[in-house]
Amino acid sequence: MGSIFQRNAIDSQWILFRIHDRRFAIEAKIVKEILSIVPFNPSFLGGPGFFATFPLRGNLVYAFDLRYYWGEQAAPYSAQDNLLLLENHIAIPIQEVLEISELDSLSNANDP
Repeated sequence: MGSIFQRNAIDSQWILFRIHDRRFAIEAKIVKEILSIVPFNPSFLGGPGFFATFPLRGNLVYAFDLRYYWGEQAAPYSAQDNLLLLENHIAIPIQEVLEISELDSLSNANDP
């Protein structure tokens, strides 16, 4: 019964993170791992917004720039950045994880 409780707790949590000057949130249950940035291989595979690939534990992971999704201009990432590795083997480069919390507490944030 303890494992069901733990999974339910994860299902209700969100990860708040920063990409340059903007903050975003994503459901914690779809994040497989948080990685330090790895050397990217520039790639045209995966379609628009996918700018690089890298191998990880026998899988090819595609790096996706969220700013492309919102029609913004891409900006370079640095070696200090992290990656949110999602369950579908797509990685989202981010600057930092700000907090992991319940959705209610995120909605009370003062940041637009």
